[in-house]
Amino acid sequence: MTARHFAGAIYSALTNRKDGPSLYDLCDPILLHHQGGDGHLAKFYKTALANPALRPLLRRAGLAELRDEARFRELQEALRRARDDETPDWTAIGQPVAALLNTVTLQHPRPRPVTSAQPAPSLADIESIIRTCGAHLLQSFRKNGFIPTFAAFNLIGDPDLHGKDFLAALTGLDARGYKNSTLLFNLARVFIA
Repeated sequence: MTARHFAGAIYSALTNRKDGPSLYDLCDPILLHHQGGDGHLAKFYKTALANPALRPLLRRAGLAELRDEARFRELQEALRRARDDETPDWTAIGQPVAALLNTVTLQHPRPRPVTSAQPAPSLADIESIIRTCGAHLLQSFRKNGFIPTFAAFNLIGDPDLHGKDFLAALTGLDARGYKNSTLLFNLARVFIA
Protein backbone atom coordinates (compact mmCIF):
# COMPACT_ATOMS: atom_id res chain seq x y z
CA MET A 1 0.00 0.00 0.00
CA THR A 2 1.30 3.38 -0.95
CA ALA A 3 1.05 6.80 0.67
CA ARG A 4 -1.38 7.75 -2.11
CA HIS A 5 -3.62 4.80 -1.16
CA PHE A 6 -3.66 5.87 2.50
CA ALA A 7 -4.28 9.52 1.61
CA GLY A 8 -7.22 8.46 -0.56
CA ALA A 9 -8.60 6.27 2.21
CA ILE A 10 -8.34 9.12 4.75
CA TYR A 11 -9.98 11.58 2.34
CA SER A 12 -12.76 9.09 1.69
CA ALA A 13 -13.28 8.49 5.42
CA LEU A 14 -13.56 12.21 6.09
CA THR A 15 -15.91 13.02 3.20
CA ASN A 16 -18.05 9.92 2.48
CA ARG A 17 -21.77 9.97 3.09
CA LYS A 18 -22.66 7.96 6.18
CA ASP A 19 -24.59 4.85 5.09
CA GLY A 20 -26.18 3.85 8.41
CA PRO A 21 -25.32 4.04 12.10
CA SER A 22 -21.64 4.46 12.97
CA LEU A 23 -19.57 2.72 15.62
CA TYR A 24 -20.15 5.78 17.80
CA ASP A 25 -23.93 5.74 17.29
CA LEU A 26 -23.82 2.13 18.46
CA CYS A 27 -21.34 2.33 21.34
CA ASP A 28 -21.48 5.87 22.79
CA PRO A 29 -24.83 5.43 24.55
CA ILE A 30 -23.60 2.21 26.17
CA LEU A 31 -19.93 2.93 26.89
CA LEU A 32 -19.06 6.62 26.76
CA HIS A 33 -20.61 8.05 29.95
CA HIS A 34 -21.70 4.92 31.80
CA GLN A 35 -20.89 4.34 35.46
CA GLY A 36 -20.92 0.85 36.95
CA GLY A 37 -20.54 -2.56 35.39
CA ASP A 38 -17.11 -3.57 34.14
CA GLY A 39 -15.13 -0.33 34.10
CA HIS A 40 -12.48 -1.80 31.81
CA LEU A 41 -14.79 -2.13 28.81
CA ALA A 42 -15.82 1.55 28.93
CA LYS A 43 -12.26 2.70 29.61
CA PHE A 44 -10.92 0.59 26.74
CA TYR A 45 -13.56 1.98 24.38
CA LYS A 46 -12.82 5.58 25.35
CA THR A 47 -9.06 5.10 24.97
CA ALA A 48 -8.82 2.85 21.91
CA LEU A 49 -11.86 3.66 19.76
CA ALA A 50 -13.56 6.84 20.97
CA ASN A 51 -10.43 8.96 21.17
CA PRO A 52 -10.38 12.37 19.46
CA ALA A 53 -7.83 11.29 16.84
CA LEU A 54 -9.87 8.32 15.60
CA ARG A 55 -13.36 9.85 15.78
CA PRO A 56 -13.05 12.01 12.62
CA LEU A 57 -11.95 8.95 10.62
CA LEU A 58 -14.73 6.64 11.81
CA ARG A 59 -17.64 9.01 12.39
CA ARG A 60 -18.88 8.59 8.80
CA ALA A 61 -18.18 4.86 8.63
CA GLY A 62 -21.79 3.79 8.93
CA LEU A 63 -23.15 0.33 8.26
CA ALA A 64 -26.28 -0.14 6.19
CA GLU A 65 -26.87 -3.44 8.06
CA LEU A 66 -27.43 -1.46 11.27
CA ARG A 67 -30.37 0.46 9.81
CA ASP A 68 -32.22 -2.70 10.83
CA GLU A 69 -33.34 -1.59 14.31
CA ALA A 70 -33.54 -5.14 15.66
CA ARG A 71 -29.94 -5.85 14.67
CA PHE A 72 -28.80 -2.49 16.11
CA ARG A 73 -30.57 -3.16 19.44
CA GLU A 74 -29.17 -6.72 19.54
CA LEU A 75 -25.61 -5.37 19.25
CA GLN A 76 -26.27 -2.72 21.91
CA GLU A 77 -27.72 -5.36 24.24
CA ALA A 78 -24.62 -7.53 23.69
CA LEU A 79 -22.39 -4.57 24.64
CA ARG A 80 -24.59 -3.86 27.67
CA ARG A 81 -24.27 -7.49 28.84
CA ALA A 82 -20.49 -7.45 28.25
CA ARG A 83 -20.32 -4.32 30.38
CA ASP A 84 -22.75 -5.23 33.16
CA ASP A 85 -22.96 -9.01 33.62
CA GLU A 86 -20.76 -10.30 36.42
CA THR A 87 -20.04 -13.50 34.46
CA PRO A 88 -20.96 -12.72 30.86
CA ASP A 89 -22.05 -15.40 28.41
CA TRP A 90 -19.38 -14.54 25.82
CA THR A 91 -20.82 -16.86 23.18
CA ALA A 92 -24.20 -15.10 23.32
CA ILE A 93 -22.51 -11.68 23.47
CA GLY A 94 -20.31 -12.51 20.49
CA GLN A 95 -23.07 -13.88 18.22
CA PRO A 96 -24.31 -10.53 16.82
CA VAL A 97 -20.72 -9.33 16.26
CA ALA A 98 -19.84 -12.64 14.56
CA ALA A 99 -22.88 -12.27 12.28
CA LEU A 100 -21.75 -8.76 11.37
CA LEU A 101 -18.17 -9.96 10.73
CA ASN A 102 -19.56 -12.49 8.28
CA THR A 103 -20.95 -9.64 6.14
CA VAL A 104 -17.44 -8.30 5.43
CA THR A 105 -15.24 -9.61 2.64
CA LEU A 106 -11.58 -8.72 3.02
CA GLN A 107 -8.78 -9.27 0.54
CA HIS A 108 -5.47 -10.84 1.41
CA PRO A 109 -2.67 -8.26 1.32
CA ARG A 110 -0.26 -8.61 -1.60
CA PRO A 111 2.97 -6.99 -0.45
CA ARG A 112 5.88 -6.71 -2.84
CA PRO A 113 8.73 -9.16 -2.25
CA VAL A 114 11.37 -7.82 0.08
CA THR A 115 15.02 -8.41 -0.62
CA SER A 116 17.30 -8.85 2.34
CA ALA A 117 21.05 -8.68 2.57
CA GLN A 118 20.84 -10.83 5.71
CA PRO A 119 20.85 -14.62 5.42
CA ALA A 120 17.77 -16.51 6.55
CA PRO A 121 17.96 -17.90 10.11
CA SER A 122 19.24 -21.42 10.38
CA LEU A 123 16.96 -24.34 11.17
CA ALA A 124 18.75 -24.72 14.53
CA ASP A 125 18.02 -21.07 15.40
CA ILE A 126 14.35 -21.46 14.51
CA GLU A 127 14.05 -24.68 16.54
CA SER A 128 15.71 -22.97 19.51
CA ILE A 129 13.19 -20.11 19.36
CA ILE A 130 10.29 -22.58 19.17
CA ARG A 131 11.63 -24.53 22.18
CA THR A 132 12.06 -21.31 24.20
CA CYS A 133 8.50 -20.16 23.38
CA GLY A 134 7.07 -23.60 24.14
CA ALA A 135 8.88 -23.73 27.50
CA HIS A 136 7.48 -20.31 28.38
CA LEU A 137 3.92 -21.41 27.54
CA LEU A 138 4.25 -24.64 29.52
CA GLN A 139 5.70 -22.76 32.51
CA SER A 140 2.74 -20.38 32.38
CA PHE A 141 0.35 -23.35 32.20
CA ARG A 142 1.95 -24.94 35.27
CA LYS A 143 1.76 -21.64 37.16
CA ASN A 144 -1.69 -20.38 36.03
CA GLY A 145 -3.59 -23.42 34.78
CA PHE A 146 -4.01 -22.05 31.25
CA ILE A 147 -1.91 -21.06 28.27
CA PRO A 148 -2.08 -17.29 27.81
CA THR A 149 -3.30 -15.77 24.58
CA PHE A 150 -3.52 -12.19 23.51
CA ALA A 151 -6.20 -10.29 21.59
CA ALA A 152 -3.95 -9.75 18.62
CA PHE A 153 -6.51 -9.07 15.90
CA ASN A 154 -5.69 -6.14 13.67
CA LEU A 155 -8.32 -3.47 13.18
CA ILE A 156 -8.26 -4.21 9.45
CA GLY A 157 -8.43 -7.85 10.40
CA ASP A 158 -7.17 -11.11 9.09
CA PRO A 159 -9.04 -11.91 5.87
CA ASP A 160 -9.42 -15.48 7.11
CA LEU A 161 -11.01 -14.47 10.43
CA HIS A 162 -14.76 -14.98 10.16
CA GLY A 163 -17.53 -15.03 12.74
CA LYS A 164 -16.85 -18.58 13.98
CA ASP A 165 -13.14 -17.80 14.39
CA PHE A 166 -13.98 -14.63 16.33
CA LEU A 167 -16.28 -16.60 18.65
CA ALA A 168 -13.58 -19.22 19.25
CA ALA A 169 -11.12 -16.48 20.23
CA LEU A 170 -13.66 -14.62 22.34
CA THR A 171 -14.71 -17.67 24.33
CA GLY A 172 -11.22 -19.18 24.55
CA LEU A 173 -9.56 -16.23 26.26
CA ASP A 174 -9.33 -16.47 30.03
CA ALA A 175 -9.16 -12.80 30.98
CA ARG A 176 -12.01 -10.30 30.79
CA GLY A 177 -9.71 -7.52 29.58
CA TYR A 178 -8.71 -9.59 26.54
CA LYS A 179 -12.34 -10.48 25.90
CA ASN A 180 -13.25 -6.77 26.02
CA SER A 181 -10.55 -5.78 23.54
CA THR A 182 -11.33 -8.72 21.24
CA LEU A 183 -15.03 -7.79 21.27
CA LEU A 184 -14.51 -4.09 20.57
CA PHE A 185 -11.67 -4.39 18.04
CA ASN A 186 -13.58 -6.92 15.98
CA LEU A 187 -16.70 -4.79 16.12
CA ALA A 188 -14.64 -1.78 14.97
CA ARG A 189 -13.02 -3.72 12.13
CA VAL A 190 -16.43 -4.19 10.49
CA PHE A 191 -16.85 -0.41 10.33
CA ILE A 192 -13.30 0.07 9.04
CA ALA A 193 -13.61 -2.61 6.35
